[in-house]
Amino acid sequence: MKKTITVGGKEVPFKATASTPLRYREFTGRDLFKDLLSISTASQSGAVDFDKFDAEIVQKLAYVMAKQADPNIAEYVDWLDEFEPYDIFPGATGAILALWGASQEPLSKSKKK
Repeated sequence: MKKTITVGGKEVPFKATASTPLRYREFTGRDLFKDLLSISTASQSGAVDFDKFDAEIVQKLAYVMAKQADPNIAEYVDWLDEFEPYDIFPGATGAILALWGASQEPLSKSKKK
């Protein structure tokens, strides 16, 4: 699934596919699903517990998904330099996580009852 998200006033293409968790692991050495669970735990009550929320997870997931959409983007730190400190987190976090979530939804309903 591909979507363009406005990040700090800049239109940035993102792509989420079945390979996203593998690319995330290759880039970070971490498990995407465990990291997303920790984000979910930090925001369970509806309010984000910033002591437990790791914004770097969102930044790295955003980079992996942006790199999938455009393999020619800059390296991670240089790519982050294109944005202001709060453009990705909290600015575009909701849209990035929504794109990932939407990519996990089945495209068709099961016909089996």
